[in-house]
Amino acid sequence: MEEGSGRTRLGPAGAAIGRRSVLAGLAAGAVCAAPWPGARAGARAGGLFIPGARIEALRRGAPTPDLQAFLTRIAPLRAHGPAPFAADPDTLRFGWKERQAPPDDTLREATTRLQADSDAARDLALGFALTGDPAQARAALRVMLAWARRGRAVNLYDYDPDFAAASMRGGTEGFGSDRPWNFGLDMIWQGYGLLNACDAFLLLRHGGAAIAPAEAEELRAWFRRLAEATNSGLHAWTLWAEAHAPGAGRTGAPHFHGGFGGDDPMAAAVERHLADNHLSWAMAGLLAAAAALEDPALAAHVLTGAPWTDRRAGRRRNPAPLPGVILRAVEPDGRVYEERIGRRTPIGYGLFHLEAWCLCARIAARQGWADLWSGDVGAAILAAALRYAPYMRGDKASPAPAEAQVRARWLLAASPPGFGGARRAGLLAAAPPPPRMTHAIGPAALLLGG
Repeated sequence: MEEGSGRTRLGPAGAAIGRRSVLAGLAAGAVCAAPWPGARAGARAGGLFIPGARIEALRRGAPTPDLQAFLTRIAPLRAHGPAPFAADPDTLRFGWKERQAPPDDTLREATTRLQADSDAARDLALGFALTGDPAQARAALRVMLAWARRGRAVNLYDYDPDFAAASMRGGTEGFGSDRPWNFGLDMIWQGYGLLNACDAFLLLRHGGAAIAPAEAEELRAWFRRLAEATNSGLHAWTLWAEAHAPGAGRTGAPHFHGGFGGDDPMAAAVERHLADNHLSWAMAGLLAAAAALEDPALAAHVLTGAPWTDRRAGRRRNPAPLPGVILRAVEPDGRVYEERIGRRTPIGYGLFHLEAWCLCARIAARQGWADLWSGDVGAAILAAALRYAPYMRGDKASPAPAEAQVRARWLLAASPPGFGGARRAGLLAAAPPPPRMTHAIGPAALLLGG
């Protein structure tokens, strides 16, 4: 949405505001507006998710089994060989269900290789922050600089997208084809690597790593390119919805990514493009970039919809800021959008979306940007946690035959001490933090354990 359009505040979860009115409001420029606080003093200390005090406590304390296991696991990573993805845009295919193999020409390879290398860099940077071992810092920096110098982000704007028509240069039809619209929609998964790389940079900075000014500038330029690539995938969702919202003047048959039609396929498609987990995961990556780049305008773009200048897309507002996505996605009883529309593994998908919100809330709180754990948004996150805790404990089974066992990561340990009130202890006991999250927080059990 172009800068200068009007605003309509979205209602809280469970309030008397229908989905149809929310969608109609989008055409008039609906965003979830909120006051914009300044960054908290001391936010620079620590990593993206972990405060400096926790790192220093781990560093000074007696070695724990989790810490020992982590340091043992990362020791071989000093020799990790990065494999930057740098294919020409015109050669790229979607390839989401293909095995990874030469000639390195699919979006799947681009995202998974970025995730793997950035995960290694983040773990090495954490090892440096915990031990002060300069060899780990050098190894982490070597991996990231390889991507900064030789990697190429996959940006939808390289393909002359028509968001309203869900089409691009070289576009094809069908999920398994070379370049379907899903190719643009799934560019947001580069955000996994963005989360890892930005965390690594902040951890290196916390530990006082020797990074030359020119190298730091190379890394920041890489983060910016990755953020813009992730943002281009976010636009495949939000700008399509903006073009097709009631009152936007768009007519014709819907063209969308696996929408669930009901009586009004277009309305259902627009709703999905404003409530799907892809949006939340994209904005997790953008918040990570905002922290590493020290870019409050990008953070505000995610959290309030305020304008941000993307060098490929221009200066735009975000028509679906994160608080609004959360409020649209969570039903009053805590059911998350993916469960309501009947995904093949509905509980796992609901938990996957909740996972992104916990990470975003943690980042926003660490930086002092916003408190997503409180107010209407916090109430929505809590409602979802209460709904899914029995599935994590094994007290309830998924209704879906394909989901005989619920597999998900339970990140309630990322919330602040007061979150959940009297129910907090039960929520934390529903499942332990995951041992590892290669696409986000790393050794979560170690870092969230204290």
